[in-house]
Amino acid sequence: MKRLKNYILLFLLIFFVLSKLNAEINARIIIDTVKSNSDDRIKYGLIGGYSINYNTSDFRQLPGVDYFSPRFTSAEGNGYHLGICWESPLYKKSNLSYILKLYYANDKADFTKNNISKEFIDNSEIDAEINYQIHTSLDKLVYENLLEFRLFKNFNLLAGFNLGIFLGSHFEQKETLANPPNGKFANGSNVRHILSGEIKNLASLQSSASVGLNYDIKLGSKEQFIISPEILYSYSISNINTEIDWKYNSLRFDIALKYSPAPSNLISDFKVENYFDTLQVNTDTVKISYTKPGKEVIIRDTNKVKHFTTFSSKHYRTDTLFIPILFQYPELQVTYKENGTSHELKKIDLEEYLMYNQKPLLAYIFFDELSSSLPSRYKKLSKTQASNFNYKELFNSNTLDSYLNILNIIGYRLKQFPKAKITLIGSNSGVGEEMNNSSLSKERAETVSDYLTTIWGIEPSRIVLNFRNEPENPTSITDKDGEAENRRVEVISENPEITKFLGMIDTVRLIHPEIINIKLHNTNEQDKYFVHLRTDKTQEIPYQTDSPLSIKLDYPVNDALDSIYISASGTLKSIKNFQTESIAVPLHRTSNKIISDSGKTQFEVYNLILFDFNSSKLRNEQKSILDRIKARENEFISVKIFGYSDRIGNDEYNMTLSWNRAQEVAEYLNFRNTEIKSYGENQLIYDNTYPEGRFYSRTVIIELEKK
Repeated sequence: MKRLKNYILLFLLIFFVLSKLNAEINARIIIDTVKSNSDDRIKYGLIGGYSINYNTSDFRQLPGVDYFSPRFTSAEGNGYHLGICWESPLYKKSNLSYILKLYYANDKADFTKNNISKEFIDNSEIDAEINYQIHTSLDKLVYENLLEFRLFKNFNLLAGFNLGIFLGSHFEQKETLANPPNGKFANGSNVRHILSGEIKNLASLQSSASVGLNYDIKLGSKEQFIISPEILYSYSISNINTEIDWKYNSLRFDIALKYSPAPSNLISDFKVENYFDTLQVNTDTVKISYTKPGKEVIIRDTNKVKHFTTFSSKHYRTDTLFIPILFQYPELQVTYKENGTSHELKKIDLEEYLMYNQKPLLAYIFFDELSSSLPSRYKKLSKTQASNFNYKELFNSNTLDSYLNILNIIGYRLKQFPKAKITLIGSNSGVGEEMNNSSLSKERAETVSDYLTTIWGIEPSRIVLNFRNEPENPTSITDKDGEAENRRVEVISENPEITKFLGMIDTVRLIHPEIINIKLHNTNEQDKYFVHLRTDKTQEIPYQTDSPLSIKLDYPVNDALDSIYISASGTLKSIKNFQTESIAVPLHRTSNKIISDSGKTQFEVYNLILFDFNSSKLRNEQKSILDRIKARENEFISVKIFGYSDRIGNDEYNMTLSWNRAQEVAEYLNFRNTEIKSYGENQLIYDNTYPEGRFYSRTVIIELEKK
């Protein structure tokens, strides 16, 4: 699909260049034939050359290649190019010309870096020096547009830009043992990880700015042939690849062989006639008068009589003058109510409180179809990284990012509790080629065990391996999402510390007033318009209405924000396409005072996963958390319970399921002043692309405000 897109872009580019060449030749050939000096004539020909490339980068692996190396920051290479060129003076008797080029280019780069790391060399772990190499080759079609300025006779300054479309690519990479020179890797060779193939995710277009010099060597009395050596430096503006930071600049040494047709006719006359008109339009869509230029149509004509030619150009254009109609413009008013009385909204108070947040830990590791390899999204460490693993940093990351460290969390906790043991239960989806494939289930459990023993140094005697077909509590296999959720390894331990939740202190924001009222004066009852709520210059929340509007301010507020902006736009009966000026409402923050004056948390949030698939029944570990909350009932002044579900199933059923989950928790707590809400799959709390996001979405969240 991407290659087809490139071919379409290539076709459009060639069509554009050829159309421009044809139009210019037809329009200017008569003018160009007046002079015998080639500087005032059109030229076209062939161009080719050699380039030295300087690559700048910041990546450790090419996209789609499951291979990591030290970070590559630079590389050198070379290339060649060959194509066609076309040149024309910008106007008569000018020192300026423009040059168009279309050429094929092949550019190569050699990324290499040495790094010292712990390696098993000749069956011994030593500090070894490894040489990492990636050789790349890129084929592209380049369109270049240059402006040429004549500094003095035959010596010119060049400046412009080029656009390239990638036609093909190839890479080769490997690791070579540099020191000790005679050592061998575990594979018995001093070379490993030899990979090659096509480079994925190349950009659709690659652009560069160019500057340089050339010198025209003119041959013959009529200067019909010109040889032009050039030197150009191209600075890359855009990335070569859409997923990694990779650019290259090039120093090019070119030579062009150009042909300029000799003069044959003389012009007896050159006429330009302008036929301009203005159309007046009275409208209520503008506030001040202005003129919009129309599209100019040019008709050229040529009349030849023997050796004399008359060239004429007629220019036709109709401009439009817009004159505003006077009217009473709509007026925007923003208020809020307090104790039954309306007040003009002059500020919004934002208060911050400390909050205890409990994040659950999903003790499942999921696998791709027919695979026992760990998916790349999981965070995998080296032995050195594991020894420096900062467990506390996970408290400040979001739930899904914390989960992707599941293997490292289990490894860390097993090191903290050396007597604890775990059981790994491998399973498969139970459909297709995985059905009854217990060997695959076993291999998945062994993959998890190997990581814990190799990276974290956990004794194999502390890990029990079990395997089965489908899990004990499987997800429905009639859905692709369900199949993916059953391809997993479950981690079980008698010691609850191994798989317990993560707890952290966080900050919660309260906004006052929560509800604002927006009214547009000078409108009719049947008028419909939009109210726009902006939290910055780019993020906007639109509301369509025909009457005064009430909005609850429950959207997220960014720490750098100092105001919100409110405006209205639309089409009224008396006004078309109006837009009011924005009202800026400042945010008043009191976070520093509140947090410094209160050393204790003001809110607590509990996330009660996991509910089983298609179930609202509380499990024992959930009840133990609820029991601890019930014992502290007198500490809280309000309770909010929110039920959620994943995307599997239909909307109506999932809304009922999420309500039942929230209701089950509320009945178990039996607190006064409890607010219950359910969202179903209409408001997914986590990204449901992967199985872990769907498991985490089968949840109930409890928000407790302390006295």
